[in-house]
Amino acid sequence: MYAGLPLALQLHADGVQVHLANLSFADLHALDADVWLEPDLAAVGPLTKGLDGYFPERTLALWLEVNGLPSTVYAFPKVGVQPLRAAYRALVDRLRPDAIVLVDGGTDILMRGDETGLGTPEEDMTSLAAVAGLDVGVRLVCCLGFGIDAYHGVNHVQVLENLAELDQAGAYLGALSIPGGSPQARAYVEAVVHARALTPGWPSIVNGQIAAALQGLHGDVQFTRRTGGSRLFVNPLMAVYFTVDLAGLAERNLLLDRIEGTHLMRQVSAAIEAFRAETDTRIPRVYPH
Repeated sequence: MYAGLPLALQLHADGVQVHLANLSFADLHALDADVWLEPDLAAVGPLTKGLDGYFPERTLALWLEVNGLPSTVYAFPKVGVQPLRAAYRALVDRLRPDAIVLVDGGTDILMRGDETGLGTPEEDMTSLAAVAGLDVGVRLVCCLGFGIDAYHGVNHVQVLENLAELDQAGAYLGALSIPGGSPQARAYVEAVVHARALTPGWPSIVNGQIAAALQGLHGDVQFTRRTGGSRLFVNPLMAVYFTVDLAGLAERNLLLDRIEGTHLMRQVSAAIEAFRAETDTRIPRVYPH
């Protein structure tokens, strides 16, 4: 969600109407009934009550309101492909968007399924499968934070291999850097700092590293005890959006057929585990330079 903020801010500055939505890690079912537009679609604002601890959708809504921006953040609970697609379809019916852009903080949404490590694939693959089944004119996937998923076992040579193969198939659309001195970069860093101040017990490992990269920091930049014992490699590539065509990415994914009929996130996890148990994974290579 936060990883999409620089892009959203630029589009907003260009006069494009932008709506933000997130597959949430928070316990949305603890919220009052009045936030639910549909069974699995919540509209969160700065005054939404409940979840006094970790609630990034409301935290972002607060920041947006303070900065004079549209402050509704739509949120989906952690469900399987079928209910998530239904929630997306309900949101599409309400908003009538020309495009849907899935934004991944990291690059594990680019995994096919046979890589050495998949990072944290459940939410990414569920979102990809859900939107792949929608009839919307433009559907894209943007990844911000190249290298971050090494923390969760992703081999980034395999990420580059996947991008190359997507390019061969005509589905890789190029990269877009965020200049560190741009208004969008400064606003994003401010939003990340704001979120960390409001929820100090849950600082984002992903967005913290991207924000550090946008400030010109590099190397083992430690900003939370959550990464204690790990050696980070903050670098300028973390501030680059890699963009692919969503349909092309979905077509090459080996997991989507397995999770298509799921209704619960634990079913997604079980299907991924079953696929991995019967699949020979690609041999990882070390980046040679």
